[in-house]
Parts: sequence; structure tokens; C-alpha cells
Amino acid sequence: LNHKENYTLAVDGAKGVPVKVNNKQVTLPYTEEFKQGTKVTVEPIQDDFYSFSNWEGDIYQENPTQQIIMNTDHSLRLNVTQGTILPHSEMTASATSETNPPDFINGPASFAIDDNPTTIWHTNYKTSGPVLPQSLTLQFQQPENIFQVVYIPRTDKDSKNGIIQKYQLEGLLQDGNWEVLSKGNWPGNNDTQSITIKPTKVTAIRLTALEAVGGYASCAELNVYVDNRM
Repeated sequence: LNHKENYTLAVDGAKGVPVKVNNKQVTLPYTEEFKQGTKVTVEPIQDDFYSFSNWEGDIYQENPTQQIIMNTDHSLRLNVTQGTILPHSEMTASATSETNPPDFINGPASFAIDDNPTTIWHTNYKTSGPVLPQSLTLQFQQPENIFQVVYIPRTDKDSKNGIIQKYQLEGLLQDGNWEVLSKGNWPGNNDTQSITIKPTKVTAIRLTALEAVGGYASCAELNVYVDNRM
């Protein structure tokens, strides 16, 4: 039998994410050959911006540090959370339309920042029909350097009413002007959707539903990620 003398370790993930391989810092994507039988330790570098989520691939442990013996080729993928989630306690929510008082899981804008994905902000359907566009605004306690907004749609599988399909995201700049940060389309299903932008310092964000299932708008949770390195 022919045995290889060297085996390849390939670590993939978001471009530029730092990791340590045998205590040497490298950035993803990373590929290196090692002699057969070499023990390799791979671990994520966690700081104020990057935090470990999970590994994928031919791994043996779910903990952040992977210890591998190079007796074959290995391929790993590192998933990390970038930035810091801004606590919902540090913001207030308002909307151009809301269900208030609440009705079952449907409720006011504050339901989008209550850390409970089973309750939702839903535009008013009791006294008015479906009318779009409608907006959900999050006001921060202080200017925040945001780079990602995560929209979590309603999680009850028997209804998709209000799930946003076409959106516009704006930020309130420190000079008092609103600036469009992103526009796009979503599939209108129960999957979580992310909007990643260049880091921008704003005092509020406004997510506008231009099109949505059923002509209403809804949101289970709206999360904001900030980059505190700047």
C-alpha cells in the first residue's frame, strides 16, 4: 500500500476571519500541508468582533478548539458571529401601523424587540385593510456603528401573513437626515434574513416593507449588530 507523506488541512469560512493553527495566526481561507501523523490544533480567535458559532465538516468535537491528527486530508468550515448584537433594552420601537392592543401573537412595534420570536409586530388589520408600504423604526439610546440588521419573520408555520418580500433599510445619520442603506428582495418564507452594509454610525434605523405576504407587514424580531472597534 502506498501512504502519502503529507496531508492537506483546509479551513474555510468568511474571508479574513482570523484563526490560530498551532498558535500561529492565519486568516481564512487557509490551506496547508502537514506531514503524516502531525498533531494540529485549530482554534478561532474570539474578540470584540468575532465570536465562535460552530464548526462544519469532518470534525470530531463541537467545542471551539479542534485537535486533529493528520492521517488523512481534512476540510473544515468555521462559522462565526461578527460584531456585537445591540441589546433590545438599548432601543425603542415604533411603527407607522401596528396591532394595539395586541391580538393573540400580533401586537405593537415593541413586539419586534421583546426577545420573544413567538410574538410579532403586525400592521393593523382590525380597522384597516392591507396597506403598504409600512415601516418599523428602532431608535437607539446613542449613535451606534451598525453593519448588519437581521430580520426574523414570524415562526408560526400556518401563516405567512406580513412576511416582508421587498424591503428598504434606512439609517438616521447624526446630522438628522435619513439615508438609504440597503434595498432588496426576500423569498417571503419563514427563513431568517440578514442585511449586511458598510459600517455606518446612525441613531436609528427604519425598515420599510414595500411588498409583503398578504399586503400586511410583520416581524418577530429585528436584531442589530454593531462594530465596536471603530
